[in-house]
Amino acid sequence: MESPSSPPAHSTPLFRSTAAGICSHVFTAIGKYKPQDATTNPSLILAATKKPEYAALLDSAVAQAKSEGGDLISQVDSAIDHLLVQFGTKILEIVPGKVSTEVDAAFSFDTKASVEKALHIIDVSLLW
Repeated sequence: MESPSSPPAHSTPLFRSTAAGICSHVFTAIGKYKPQDATTNPSLILAATKKPEYAALLDSAVAQAKSEGGDLISQVDSAIDHLLVQFGTKILEIVPGKVSTEVDAAFSFDTKASVEKALHIIDVSLLW
């Protein structure tokens, strides 16, 4: 079983280096191409969290999630939401339109879970 922090088993070194390279230039590319809207792609966010310049975002997301309490799984889930919202907030400094937050595809067949996740992300966004 893959660890959440490891690249997918089927990925190649080229894929991993490309993803990391894309992440290192995401904000530069946003400024260059001037999209009107954007999304927080979890794969790119994961790669970006490995870069020192984004360590503070990861640390604050984890601290906030821990302060909310709950079991470890709830804290990890919340930390991910906080991190996605923080990156989305950074993107909004560059993109004039909207930033959407991607969620686990497993929610696509569970309306109740989708709504609950959306409400949690909205609550989280009010903190940042």
